[in-house]
Amino acid sequence: MTLPAVGDNLRCIREGIDRIDAMDDAAYTRAPITPVGACLGAQFRHILDHYTCLLRGVRTGTVDYDDRPRQQRIEQDRCCARDAFAAAAADLGALEAADLDRPLQISLRAGAAAEITVGAAPTTLARELHFVMTHTVHHYALIAAELAARGVDCGEGFGVAPATRGWRAAQR
Repeated sequence: MTLPAVGDNLRCIREGIDRIDAMDDAAYTRAPITPVGACLGAQFRHILDHYTCLLRGVRTGTVDYDDRPRQQRIEQDRCCARDAFAAAAADLGALEAADLDRPLQISLRAGAAAEITVGAAPTTLARELHFVMTHTVHHYALIAAELAARGVDCGEGFGVAPATRGWRAAQR
């Protein structure tokens, strides 16, 4: 049985893989036409960076979202990105219920370039799973806006938070 906090992330990852599969290489690396600031590949890479940081933190005990790998190959190669999303999903799927309440530390940084480590704060895997899921949805919204500007319909749920989806469904 998949844990709910993990299941939410697995659904997000599946949506990302589906979106990557639905575009060609040129669309993945094309310069943005909206002010999203980066090509779609860079958006997907940024999302994966956060999953990588979280999963590394599960192993080390400290999550540091500022120490991202920033692998350019993921930005430039859809197949590499797809594989990285699948690997993250496999690692998330291996988590157990006891892991959710396991204490972690989150690295806190300051400065214009996050160059100053100011300490750490307590957190849990459950809280960080929620964060990376909402962070992913936020970036999916940017991706959806860029694709909409290109004339691509992502459907009504891509880039929409689960709480908003539930609220919309209740309004019908």
